[in-house]
Amino acid sequence: MTSEIPGTPDFLHATQTSYDAIARPYTERFADWLGDKPLDRALVTSFAELVRANGAEPVADVGSGAGLPGLVLAAARPDLRITLIEPMERRVVWLQDEIGRLGLEQVTVRRARAEEVGDRFEVVTARAVGALQKLLPVVTPLVASGGALALMKGAGVDAEIRAAEGVIRRLRLADLHVEIVGTGMASLETRVLVATVPD
Repeated sequence: MTSEIPGTPDFLHATQTSYDAIARPYTERFADWLGDKPLDRALVTSFAELVRANGAEPVADVGSGAGLPGLVLAAARPDLRITLIEPMERRVVWLQDEIGRLGLEQVTVRRARAEEVGDRFEVVTARAVGALQKLLPVVTPLVASGGALALMKGAGVDAEIRAAEGVIRRLRLADLHVEIVGTGMASLETRVLVATVPD
C-alpha cells in the first residue's frame, strides 16, 4: 500500500519555518554529500510529518553519515530528541561539528554499530544503509514496543519488500506500507517504508 502524507497546517508551518532558517542552509552547503536526490522544503517537511505521525520522541537515525535524514530532520524539527548512530569516526566528528555549528542541543551522536546500541527509540530512521532483507533485523531491535520504523528507500522498495517477506514475518512487523514524501515534484519524490513493531 502506498499513500501520501497530508500533514497538518500548524505542524507544517512550524517545520517550514525551521527549514528556512536552518535546514535549507545545511542542505545547500552539503548538497554534494547528500547523494543524487536534492532536498527541498517539501521533502523535509513531509518526512518530518511522517515521523511525527508514526510516533513520538526519541528518534534514532541509523548510519547517519552526512546527516540525511537524521541531522536534516533535527534541523527542521528542533523540538525532537534525536540520536545519530554512526560507526565511522571521521563522520562522527563531522556530525558533532555540525550539531555545534547549528546549535542543535537536542541531538546526540553515538559512535557505534546499530547492533551495539542497547537503547530503544519510538521511531528509527535510516537511508542508504542496505537492502531490507539485511537492514530490518539490524534496526528493528532498536524500536520500542509499539514504535515505528521510517526507512527511506528507492524506487525498488516493492521488490525489496517481496525479497524480505520471511524476515518481515519473523520480526512480526505490522502495518507495513510505503509512504511517498516530497510529492508534487518527480525528482524529489522519496519512498519511505513504514512499519510498526508489535508490543
